[in-house]
Amino acid sequence: MTGLDDQLAGAAGSLAGMAYLGLALLLGRRPRAPASAPILPLVIAVLAGAFAGFLAGVVGPVVARPAGFVETLCWIAFLAFLGHALADSAGRWLAAAILPLAAAMASMAPFDPWLMATGGAAVIGLFLVLAQGLAHAPGEAGRRLLLLGLGVGFTFDLVIAGLALADAPLLGAAEAARPLLRAALVPLIAMATSPVLARPGRIVPSTTLRRLALLVLATTLALLAVAAGAGWLGTRLGAGLALALGLPAGLFVLAAGLAPGAGSRLDNLLRRHLPVHRHDYRQVWPAFVDVLTGADPRPSDDLPERVIRAVAGTVGAAGGGIWLAEPGDRFRRLASLALPSPAETAGRAPALAAALLAAEGPLSMADPLPGGGQWPAFLPRPAAAWLALPLIHKEALFGLLVLAGPSGRPHLDDEGRELLRLVARQAASYLAEDETARQLADARQFESFTRRFAYVMHDLKNVGSELALTLANARRHRDNPAFYDDLLETLEASVDRLGRLIAQLRNERQPRLEPVALAPLLRRLVQSRADRRLALAEPLPSLAARVEADALEMALDHLIDNALAALDAGGRVTLGLVRRDRMATVLVEDDGPGLPPGLVDAAGRGRPFTSCRPGGLGLGIDQARNTVERVGGRFELVSRPGRGTAVALHLPVLEEAAGEEVAA
Repeated sequence: MTGLDDQLAGAAGSLAGMAYLGLALLLGRRPRAPASAPILPLVIAVLAGAFAGFLAGVVGPVVARPAGFVETLCWIAFLAFLGHALADSAGRWLAAAILPLAAAMASMAPFDPWLMATGGAAVIGLFLVLAQGLAHAPGEAGRRLLLLGLGVGFTFDLVIAGLALADAPLLGAAEAARPLLRAALVPLIAMATSPVLARPGRIVPSTTLRRLALLVLATTLALLAVAAGAGWLGTRLGAGLALALGLPAGLFVLAAGLAPGAGSRLDNLLRRHLPVHRHDYRQVWPAFVDVLTGADPRPSDDLPERVIRAVAGTVGAAGGGIWLAEPGDRFRRLASLALPSPAETAGRAPALAAALLAAEGPLSMADPLPGGGQWPAFLPRPAAAWLALPLIHKEALFGLLVLAGPSGRPHLDDEGRELLRLVARQAASYLAEDETARQLADARQFESFTRRFAYVMHDLKNVGSELALTLANARRHRDNPAFYDDLLETLEASVDRLGRLIAQLRNERQPRLEPVALAPLLRRLVQSRADRRLALAEPLPSLAARVEADALEMALDHLIDNALAALDAGGRVTLGLVRRDRMATVLVEDDGPGLPPGLVDAAGRGRPFTSCRPGGLGLGIDQARNTVERVGGRFELVSRPGRGTAVALHLPVLEEAAGEEVAA
């Protein structure tokens, strides 16, 4: 060492000794720490640093090398206790490797054994820093700085060992500066004492973990290459040649590890063997629950939108959409938030249902469906969507949640997949319980409605009696035969329908399926109203279906009434009949203002008691749906704001059978 190096070493050592001694006194005046806090290892490490600093300042850094090795071991012990690294077998094996590694590097003749041993211990120290990580938790900035400072200190010890191996001229200056670097850690330790001792964290950002781990690996390979060259050739030239070969090898390892795809594999490997995580679950889970329950700063009464925001927030997605699974492998869009979606809101997708049930986590929408299938057209395109999450409730498919891709489309690692699988299950349970609560509320409303109908039934019976009396009087006083013939026919039909309705309310009449010709039924409905706003979409094909004739006619009556009531001036309602595959589709279309989105959503869920008409009960759509679904058909409602509403009743076509009479 030069005279300047000696002067620098003396000043730096004295400064480090005084700084560490002052920190030890400060720690002694702190309130009593919890029993689990590693206060004793911290004090020992600080005192060891003070001793090493004073020794370097008094007798020089060369004589103080053993004290520097002991100081490094003390800091390693502090980190081990801080992260509970000795609580599992992996941590104990890591601790057991310190002395053998230090001894192996110390035996690298003709180099200084204490410098080599300190470098070997620094490798273990760096891995402990990685295991502790640079935590993301709020309020732990001092803790992060402390770990960063210790990591820099351990790396500097490795640099000193490398300079010794290469017999570099800068070795003396580096050793002289070592106490000064250690002294710079004192303010960080003072600031971080409370959070470090009070709440040990184990959250490591994956990018930092990977880069630091690769740096440690590359540096260690370079040092081992230097040692091997020196041992084989026995000369400084051998060490220099090995260093020239080892450093490029280390840089190659570093570059290969940072290549696309390699980083994620290394992340998964490190997380399986080190107590580290990409996500801070102390923040992620409470934030998820707050949004889901409406306790976040942006409360919303709409549970589906809260579910989208809660799940998307766990991985930084921009938005998403929810599709509910329905019988027959059908899916229907329930909600969408910041996700461009096609106009088609529902569809049948057996391949999608099978893939979601078999999936063990989220599916990437950039890839084909498992099994080679294609994503259905009613879902967003892969350019707008990122992941499809199965919503599983009680081992059954409740639906799926599609997430919009975050900026940059980060790779989803194993930890992220597991996190999304768990939050998707939790979200599915919330949605399922909400749907159950809605159904229970509907059932209670039906119970109340039935109770009220028991009183109405008596009034209906009286109306039937009055109509029968009117019919008898009209037959005795027919001044206008043509008028009274029509009146009698109408009254007879009304009395007959009222009698059947009363019988149904009393459960005296069981539903009876019969073949019904659909075209004559539609013509009769139009003729009975004599309303110019109601028309047929001619020509009507000759189609029949096996249904409850009265129930179907009543359901169509309600739908026509609703459509006529919704018309503006000059509007029209059109009845149509078409065949689609094996289904006869009855269409009721109007060009009115359309239905409110809330009513369309309620109709899609099959929820009664929702109406946009004053005094309406909201039972017409529900009755039509039940009438169609009881015979194996399907109900469909499409409403376009400002363009009208279309209702389609899909009924199984009754093929003509010999000897079977079809009701007109």
